[in-house]
Amino acid sequence: MQIDLKRFFSGEDVGLPISYPLDLSGIELNGMHPFSKPVGISGKLESKTNLVTLDLTARVFVRCPCDRCAEEVDISYDVAVFYRLVPELNQDGNDDFLLVDSMLLDIDRLVREAALLNYPTKLLCCDSCKGICQTCGCNFNRRQCGCEKKQIDPRLEALKKLID
Repeated sequence: MQIDLKRFFSGEDVGLPISYPLDLSGIELNGMHPFSKPVGISGKLESKTNLVTLDLTARVFVRCPCDRCAEEVDISYDVAVFYRLVPELNQDGNDDFLLVDSMLLDIDRLVREAALLNYPTKLLCCDSCKGICQTCGCNFNRRQCGCEKKQIDPRLEALKKLID
């Protein structure tokens, strides 16, 4: 969604509620398309006393395999998007303001960046996930396997023979 900001920088007090879904299903991360549902965006764009602000909340939904047991898991997280918008900057490198020199604000780009920057680094089905057996692939959350727990690295097998 692109919004023309000329009206907001005119000096009058203006408000615009924003609420719409954003489809991120085309984004690929690690060979997957994790964004399972459209991102729910809600908030407002507002101009008061010559200060233009964008204040949004985006609800992001992710479907991906658990990092420990590889079971499919649905996760959601909220992302806050807040910017003070200016048509020109007096100083370079000022992170307090977002420069919108073309007078067009691309909200989709800002929400997409925020969703990706806040993407969880560790995705688990639950905090107590037990993972899988490295030998047979059994999911320890469902049952225990009969594999030998203490396995010796084949490179150290010769040292074990010396101990025995």
